[in-house]
Amino acid sequence: MVTLETLVRKFLYEPHKFFKYRDLNGNPLNKEFAFDNYENYLEEYLGFFRKVSSLKDVVSYACCGVFEVVRNNQVFLIRHNHQEYFRGSNGSYRGLPLEDGKSVVRLVHSRLGEIKTVEKFDDLYNLIKECSEAKLQFGQLSIYDATVRIGAFLGIKPDFVYIHTGVKAGVTILEEKGYTKEQLSNRDYAPLKDFPVEMHKMTEISAENFSCKSKDEFKVLPLKSMIYNDNPADL
Repeated sequence: MVTLETLVRKFLYEPHKFFKYRDLNGNPLNKEFAFDNYENYLEEYLGFFRKVSSLKDVVSYACCGVFEVVRNNQVFLIRHNHQEYFRGSNGSYRGLPLEDGKSVVRLVHSRLGEIKTVEKFDDLYNLIKECSEAKLQFGQLSIYDATVRIGAFLGIKPDFVYIHTGVKAGVTILEEKGYTKEQLSNRDYAPLKDFPVEMHKMTEISAENFSCKSKDEFKVLPLKSMIYNDNPADL
């Protein structure tokens, strides 16, 4: 039987990989990038932003969803899957147009002085949100991702799990199956302790990604009442 605990272990400890058809400039790449596990991926991904030499450059990369992966001494500059702009099988475009990302970059650059004084993730998030309000395709996910990347450079991590569209879908399923009673799907963010106990070993960043990425797998989870033999005292 699939359990939430097994899904958490799978997400955290099994190999993590993604495929790229093209690089940042649109050149054919057709390459799979593999990592030992999710934390290994996160360290390499966010490690790129930590080592960039200036805050201005970090903002440029972060808001456009651009980072680099190094394999066999070869540097690959790519866009994150969340922001990569492409035409889907149904003919509609998905992701963030690069020019929209650059427009947000210019606005955030005008507020670098404020960013340098930010101490809390939520304050940084709200600043990026203010700069992106005119760009409809720079939505909640892009705001959150940009904040995480810039925060990595500044040494700021989220204190809460942010519940944007994809996360909300996953959390809603967990609520319906009885894994949480906190009505998380109605909130913009929540502390990790309000999420199912099986997820408490995660970081806030991991829990956000897991809740979104695993939402389809959540559909096959049994009702929590079935696991505990319908004994309310065990819930």
